[in-house]
Amino acid sequence: MTKPASGYKKIFWGYILSIINVSVGFLILFPSIIGWYILIKGFGEIEEDLPSQNRTLINSGLCILFTFSFLEGISPLISLDFQMLSMLLLFYPPVHMVVELTVFHKLFESVIIRFTEMQQVDRVDTYTTKDTRYLVISGVAVLLLTAAATSQLTGLIVVGSLSALVSKIYMLTVIASLKNEEASAMQVSSNTETVDTAS
Repeated sequence: MTKPASGYKKIFWGYILSIINVSVGFLILFPSIIGWYILIKGFGEIEEDLPSQNRTLINSGLCILFTFSFLEGISPLISLDFQMLSMLLLFYPPVHMVVELTVFHKLFESVIIRFTEMQQVDRVDTYTTKDTRYLVISGVAVLLLTAAATSQLTGLIVVGSLSALVSKIYMLTVIASLKNEEASAMQVSSNTETVDTAS
């Protein structure tokens, strides 16, 4: 397995684990911070394939998400005014979603640039479409979660949460395909270079 393929595998499993947050009362049995740590390690393995500007934004976003996860984990242990804590919890989902959206959108951009350099036109078109779909799905989720935070309507909270879940599931399917795409694209590029050399 190539290093980028291994990186995408870690991103995939890290993202799954970041969604899981098992707790019993104040006892957190499986904090989501473990998933974000694995995900950060995965991004580290594909770092060389990321344009410098995107790399900076992605790393900054991952640091924010890691910090959010840490604060979420220790929040039951912090003594805060109940009203203040309620407000923070209400606006936490949409803010978290915006940062997450930025990180994965920049990953899409990097993948598209990478495939463009490798002259993989079909893959460029495919991931441009997937990026657009992800932005639309996640954008709708952010709007619904923000509306739910401001209105506190149960129906909006449910719909917003479901939209966010759909966005995460979609992202998981894309990450899963990227591991295979990376290996396949590298093989095609290698074959093309061999043909060009022979010619």
